Amino acid sequence: MCRWMRNSAQRTTHNAQRKRAFTYIEMVITVVIIAICFVPLIRMFSTSIAEVVYAGDKLIALNLAREEMEKVKNLNLTEAQLLALGNRLNPPKSEPALKINKADWRIERVLKPDSDPLEVKVIVWHQAKAPQKALELTTLIEDLEWTEED
Repeated sequence: MCRWMRNSAQRTTHNAQRKRAFTYIEMVITVVIIAICFVPLIRMFSTSIAEVVYAGDKLIALNLAREEMEKVKNLNLTEAQLLALGNRLNPPKSEPALKINKADWRIERVLKPDSDPLEVKVIVWHQAKAPQKALELTTLIEDLEWTEED
């Protein structure tokens, strides 16, 4: 085979390989486009995880408030007896807070003495770095008097 034929065959093979391979610029552009597409997806996932945690905390706070409110209702005490019990923090500050899902919680019952019917608030505190009010639930309690009619 002639020398020029051999060089021509090598050039043809080399050109065919060049056309099939990606250049460095094409690879960089592809990586940049993929990165631009995935940044919003990653941000969406991190935001959704934060929202799930927030919703879980709200659900825990709501359940704690409902539980405390049910305790108040099930005591079957008169307004005067409830006022005598006074406001309450559960657990007291001298004790460690309730541990639920790796978070600390305190429940406060606040009675408004000059209201008729008696206003009872249950405030749930989320003990993170500083206590934050997570939820407040209010109800009214009134004495029921039963009379016998002749």
